[in-house]
Amino acid sequence: MKADLNPMDLNALRIETPTMINDLPAGRLRLMQTAQGYVASIGSGEVRQENGKATGVRSGTVCPCAKRQIETFGTHLLPKYK
Repeated sequence: MKADLNPMDLNALRIETPTMINDLPAGRLRLMQTAQGYVASIGSGEVRQENGKATGVRSGTVCPCAKRQIETFGTHLLPKYK
């Protein structure tokens, strides 16, 4: 059986101020908000983040239906943010 775990240091736990970052396809923006105090993020038995740093482990895939929609309709229907 697999589980996702997020052990925390409750004394150090806090949320950072959100920021807009520009790293999506077609130059789209997204809102990023980070947090402090997470000791690790463990998913399916693999450590994905440790002490706030990514380990390089990635899991999951891009949703095939989203990829198909972009290929069919293009990116002009995606919302634009200023």
